[in-house]
Amino acid sequence: MDEVKEFDVNTREQSNHILIASQGSKFKDEVVAQVIQQLPAGYAYIKVIDVKSLTDIKEENWDVIVILHTWEYAKPPDAVKSFVDNIDDKNKLVMISTSGRGTYLIKDVDGISSASQLDEITNISNEIVQRIQNILKKKPENINNENK
Repeated sequence: MDEVKEFDVNTREQSNHILIASQGSKFKDEVVAQVIQQLPAGYAYIKVIDVKSLTDIKEENWDVIVILHTWEYAKPPDAVKSFVDNIDDKNKLVMISTSGRGTYLIKDVDGISSASQLDEITNISNEIVQRIQNILKKKPENINNENK
């Protein structure tokens, strides 16, 4: 797996904060790019990191945490497993697991499973964006803004 180069989209002043942790591959890189492109301009502060950096992440700083990873030797990467096991609010997670069969998921975590097929990039990206928006709609500040 290639390492993902960290980058930010928008500024921390945005009211919504989205973390995307990924492993580098043509499939995952394109999914991340499409997700960012599909979200409205200025919608959120987005930080993209490599999954290895999840050990440095404070859950409370993020409204949504998207994790894209590959199953390696029939298990998720250690940093992903440890982060998911220790997160308090699993409802803010959007998990995308890739594997040869495209059927593996971390137990007790709602996720999307795929076989890293390039023709599925748009469908996977659309599903991620929908899940991000659904999570953010439940944020108290966003609920209050919708009612004004």
